[in-house]
Amino acid sequence: MKVNRSIAVVYENTLARQRAVEFCDDLIKRFWAQDTFDVGWWSFSELEETEASAKAAEMASEAEVVIFAVHADGELAPEVMAWIESWLQRRGDREGALVGLTECAAEKSLKHIFLRSVAHRGGMDYFTEMPCSRVESIPDSLEYCAERARQVTGVLEEILAHQQSSRTRI
Repeated sequence: MKVNRSIAVVYENTLARQRAVEFCDDLIKRFWAQDTFDVGWWSFSELEETEASAKAAEMASEAEVVIFAVHADGELAPEVMAWIESWLQRRGDREGALVGLTECAAEKSLKHIFLRSVAHRGGMDYFTEMPCSRVESIPDSLEYCAERARQVTGVLEEILAHQQSSRTRI
């Protein structure tokens, strides 16, 4: 059964948007057999519009993946940083990934550093390129926890066997 994945994409300009389109195309091609995708697109200028900003913040607060396509140079505008903080506070403990796309490896750029800190504060994984495999979130249902607690893994079997052998020597 396919899982529906929610993706929020925010881009600085048309060049950055193209980078995000290519990334999303690759993501969908790689995982289309397992997942369906609901992708929302917003430009930085749209985040200044009240209605678009609210819709984008709502989707980003619930999305499994939030993608920022930006230029490496400079800083994010204060309005964009305020928008990020607005949805980050609403995410709660929801797992997910934040992707920072730039035109080059920009690990020392101020935008990269800020986005990485946002991911960290939000409990999200941070990527700058396509991950090798799907990022799976841990289900938080009681049924999942109970089922997982009943599973005997190789590590648990080894611990139990070690405890058995320690008891028989006494």
